[in-house]
Formats: sequence, structure tokens, C-alpha cells
Amino acid sequence: MVTLLYSDILIIQILGVTALRKLLSFEKDPPIQKTVDRNLIPRLFQLAKAIDSPKLQFEAIWCLTNIASSDSQFVLKLIENQAIPILISIMDSPTHLEVKEQTIWCLGNISGDNTRFRDALLDTGVLEKICELVDVAGASTSFVRNAIWTLSNLCKGKPSASFERIQRVIPTFARVLNTTENVDILNDISWCLSYITDEGGDDRIVVFLQCNMVPRLCQLLRH
Repeated sequence: MVTLLYSDILIIQILGVTALRKLLSFEKDPPIQKTVDRNLIPRLFQLAKAIDSPKLQFEAIWCLTNIASSDSQFVLKLIENQAIPILISIMDSPTHLEVKEQTIWCLGNISGDNTRFRDALLDTGVLEKICELVDVAGASTSFVRNAIWTLSNLCKGKPSASFERIQRVIPTFARVLNTTENVDILNDISWCLSYITDEGGDDRIVVFLQCNMVPRLCQLLRH
């Protein structure tokens, strides 16, 4: 498989990274340590930047997403291999929406690992980038579901992120909240709103009222 990943032939690269993705998707004992030991993480990031092949990008980022969902030691390996700047550059590139979706999912896993990584991501302005993409997407799509989950990870954790750094999510949440019936999306938004309102003063209440989400929240409470 290592040989396939380092091939110069695109279709062979795709076959190799797809096979690795399937192995890393195992629920029980995925070969993450072997992937690290064979120094495949740098190669996966190289393949993730292959903007001329969205399929190759997608599969490579899916591998990285699986690694980012595992133990903190492996998430740190991703960070050490410049995961944040590389993934942000993919977000900014003119690539396919499903590649951006997988990238957002990977970022959500990284953010959810600890608040240090969360804050490093907030420093890049990625929260605003994701909100802009969600604002023009269909409210009940898989893209929005994954993006909302990542936004919630960027907003939670102790110590809390300052309200100024995360308040951009409020109008985005309000729009999605008022236009979807997807239970997973509604749950993620509701939980995230509870994190945001857990502390702070009247300034937060004003923002919520301005976005007209209270009637919808009341409606959901009645169900």
C-alpha cells in the first residue's frame, strides 16, 4: 500500500489512498499507529493538496479525518505536520464542495480534541469561512450537517472562547434553525447555543434577539 501511495500514476495513488481510508475506517483497531510509524501522514497531506484530482483529495482528507478522530497523540502528529495551515489552504482553494465538507469535518475533529487546537483554528478565521459557506448552502444538506457540527466544536470547551471570536455563528445558526427540520442539525445548534449562553452578559442576549431565533427555539421546546 505504501508503494501505491508514492506512485507517480494518479489512478494508482487513488487506489492506494482509498484502500488506506477503508482500513482507517474500521471501528475496531484501525491501523493508525502503523500509518504513523510508516511516516504516511506527510504523504497524505501532499495528496490532500492535489487540487487537480478532487477524488484523490477527498480520499486523502478522509484518511486524515479518521486519524483526527482518534487519540490526542495522533491529532498532535497531524498538527506537527502543519495540518491547520494545509487544511485552511484547501478551504480557500477552488475545490469541490465535498472536498471542503471533508476538510471541515477534519477541522472539527481537531478542534474537538482540546481548546488549544480550537483557539489555533479560531485564530485563522476559519469559523467565519465556514459560516459563509453554510449561509449559501441548502439548510438540510449533509454539508450543512457536518459544518454545523464543526462550528459547535469551535464554540465549546473550557476555558470558553471569547464571545467576540465566535459570535459570527449566531446569524448562521439562526438561518439554519429557521429552515431545517433535521434533528441532528437542530440538536447540534441547540447544544452549541447552550455553550455560548452559559456565561456572559446582556450583550449576548441582544445578539440572540436581533437574529430572531427565540420563536423557533420556543417552538422546538413544545415538541
